[in-house]
Amino acid sequence: MLGKVFSSITYVFRNSNRNRLHVVGIREEEPLDMIYVVGSAAFVYWEPLKAWNDCGFSSYNLATDTIQAESIKYYIKYALEHHNPRLFVVGVRAFQYYEKEVGGEAGIRNSSDSLDLGIDRINLVNEYLNNRIIDENIDEFSLYIDIMRYHSNYSALENPENWSLINNKGSSVNKGFEWIKSYQYLKKPEDYISEKRAELLEENISVLYDLLDFCKEKNLDVLFVVCPYQIDKEDYEKYNTIADVISSYGFGFLNANDYYEKIGIDFSVDFYNGDHVNCYGAEKYTDFLENYILENYDMPDHRGEEVYNSWDEYYKCLRMRN
Repeated sequence: MLGKVFSSITYVFRNSNRNRLHVVGIREEEPLDMIYVVGSAAFVYWEPLKAWNDCGFSSYNLATDTIQAESIKYYIKYALEHHNPRLFVVGVRAFQYYEKEVGGEAGIRNSSDSLDLGIDRINLVNEYLNNRIIDENIDEFSLYIDIMRYHSNYSALENPENWSLINNKGSSVNKGFEWIKSYQYLKKPEDYISEKRAELLEENISVLYDLLDFCKEKNLDVLFVVCPYQIDKEDYEKYNTIADVISSYGFGFLNANDYYEKIGIDFSVDFYNGDHVNCYGAEKYTDFLENYILENYDMPDHRGEEVYNSWDEYYKCLRMRN
């Protein structure tokens, strides 16, 4: 009883932002065929409702800003508590950006403070702290007991949305997607393709192996992807190393930066910064990836099934609003 009260108080005081809603929103979704796990390179790139309208398979972006590599395994575990998807799509940019010395806590906060209190959340924080050198000003204990971080967030008590999350359940009507119209003129990357393999941090590779071992043990079908962005040769060579490791386990790997022409990406209009597409780029990337998935994986078409009637309505509402 006391544990339930403590959990409820914690969930009310936590932030009720998009990062949390993307995570908790998956819990009561209709059965999902595909789950896309990564950071912001999912929820501004992949449009689940567009893929639904085009292809008929159900998908969801289980993602938070600046997701840390250690979090991906635990997000997959969390997803498996509520769904049995045919395919996980996992973005690997968290491995490309991996750093041992961490100045702030936003990345681990966004990941861990959206999950339920419990052993998996504790293990996530443990692994993160064991692998990293964190700033001395970060209160490690509050990463485990996050009410210590949010106890003074009294505005939460006046916010109906916080109270709606008292059981850490919510709804993301766009299935974890964020519609962004703003754009930035960018120069198309040049001379970035390389055959070289860059060296990665020992901790980085260790986390990747741990994730792959888990996916293999659970007999999951997983496609690892790199979405298109303003890539450079140094990044590309890191992805070559990551691709070798992933391929050695028999999982698929797709670097979309090899397919700018096929995707139709235009760096002058399709991005809102060097690392993220806007809604115009998202539409092109979703077209490309949904076709790749249909060509390489066995996905169902649920259009017309009564249990998914709301998906048609959500798609129409998303298009009308934007």
